[in-house]
Amino acid sequence: METRPGERLSEAAQYRLSEWLSSEDLKGQNVEGFDAEISDLEIHENADMGEGRKVSGASISFKGVKRKMWLNTTNRKSLQRIHGDERDHLIGKRVHIYVDHKVRGLKGKIVDGLRIKEAIK
Repeated sequence: METRPGERLSEAAQYRLSEWLSSEDLKGQNVEGFDAEISDLEIHENADMGEGRKVSGASISFKGVKRKMWLNTTNRKSLQRIHGDERDHLIGKRVHIYVDHKVRGLKGKIVDGLRIKEAIK
């Protein structure tokens, strides 16, 4: 059975016990990322980000993708620019998810990070 990008996880990512989509999940897949349909937007209070770190904010879920994507400031602004910020208008809209290899991490280190842009197809 053939899977679409985003429905499968890289081998290493399958063993990561997290509900959050990460750049690790896309390793070994299409380097250019993939288009995905937004299926839900959730607001979280004290979401568990692992290693005892809890944050409040929002996430989006995608049709056919097992994990949710946390909306950091950059991705939230990108989503608002592309589709606006009304929750009801986001459901069913498409975005392109890709890995940016030049994201500044929490401690200033350059890391891989997920980004959103307008859907390609």
